Amino acid sequence: MSTTDDEVRWIEAADIRVGVIPFGASLVAVEVPDRSGVPCNVILSLPTAVDYRDRRLNHHLGATVGRFANRIAGASFDLDGVTHRLVASEGDNTLHGGPAAWGRRDWTPTDHTADSVALRLVDPDGTGGFPGTVDAELVYRVEPGILHIDARAVTDAPTVLNMANHAYWNLAGTGPIDGQELAVAAGERLEVGTGLIPTGELVPTRISGLLGHSHWDDALVLEGGAARGEVAAAELRDRGSGRVMTVYTNQPALQVYTADGLGPPFGPRWAVCLEAQGFPDAPHHPEFPSAVVRPGEHYHWWVRHEFTTADEQRS
Repeated sequence: MSTTDDEVRWIEAADIRVGVIPFGASLVAVEVPDRSGVPCNVILSLPTAVDYRDRRLNHHLGATVGRFANRIAGASFDLDGVTHRLVASEGDNTLHGGPAAWGRRDWTPTDHTADSVALRLVDPDGTGGFPGTVDAELVYRVEPGILHIDARAVTDAPTVLNMANHAYWNLAGTGPIDGQELAVAAGERLEVGTGLIPTGELVPTRISGLLGHSHWDDALVLEGGAARGEVAAAELRDRGSGRVMTVYTNQPALQVYTADGLGPPFGPRWAVCLEAQGFPDAPHHPEFPSAVVRPGEHYHWWVRHEFTTADEQRS
């Protein structure tokens, strides 16, 4: 991402530099140093802001996903006795909010300082089939070694909300992520069936160690304090550079995606997505944490990425 691209809002603090664009309220660069102090962009990025508007190139790269992250089965849901029919975007299902999703829309920048940028989106009632007009604000903020992403939203009618950030992380900066290590504070994942739709069952699962040739596109259920931001939800490590990223959130699930289906201009498994979010297809599962937001309630989603380096390269 060019530093001269006039659509990019750059923010920085000491050893971290971050780029954000209004389209999709997207994160387009996160530059942090390796153990030798050499900075590198650790997310997959396109060359210019204009490229993000090309759906053939942009696989939700760094996007703010909404109104509902992940999948809603059958592109419909019932709320208060009313059936809301959505626009399908992945077979018969709605993925990441559908074709008019928040990650495919222009947000309005409302504030920009040296270390923070705020953006707003007013999503009208009926967009994509979702009920209620939603007013959402997203703030990216940095401090030394830390990236904060904080979102708040209100609605004028009952609706469902489930946000996520869809950055593709590669702490080496390029190449396959097979040699990077991931640990997630979860002991279960949501079992899925056809179309990666949850069945409602939980399956014992642990992710801890080298990604290797493992294939993940699963929602892991965060344990205890990890779902309240009290302890780390995940830690990603790169052996070569020494970079370590620790993730905190207030969300109950972490979607881990090893980007096996990533296409040009990138390659499969060139990154891993760690999407803090509510449970996918929650409107169809009353046993899941509720995604319903009503007038007078305040939706709050946040994730924090902390960057450090390991002193020695692991063998």
